[in-house]
Amino acid sequence: ENTYSLIRKKGKKVVVVEGLFDALSIEQYKNFKNYDILILNSVNNLKKAINEILKYDEVVLCLDNDEAGKKAKETLKEILKKGQKNVYEVIFESKDINEALCKNEKIKLKKILKNPRKRLF
Repeated sequence: ENTYSLIRKKGKKVVVVEGLFDALSIEQYKNFKNYDILILNSVNNLKKAINEILKYDEVVLCLDNDEAGKKAKETLKEILKKGQKNVYEVIFESKDINEALCKNEKIKLKKILKNPRKRLF
């Protein structure tokens, strides 16, 4: 029934990506080793994945740099703003995280929403 995929590591943190190759690429970054990974399989599945995403205390958005990815990111930010979550965005120049990894591009993690009641560290 679900059209998204979830790689569970039993944590309270999740990285949201668009596709399988993005998920495989995010696994290469040691900072995300203990994060669950939610694969949308298409930004069109965002509404179906929202309830799963809201279960996490920390959400990292790692969506593509195309129009659909940017729109999905903005939609998620608005929804997550109401949920008292720590929300981060992975910043890169390439079209997606897989291309950034292949190009050995430096990525940045930017905090975009902070839960005032929970400390990250």
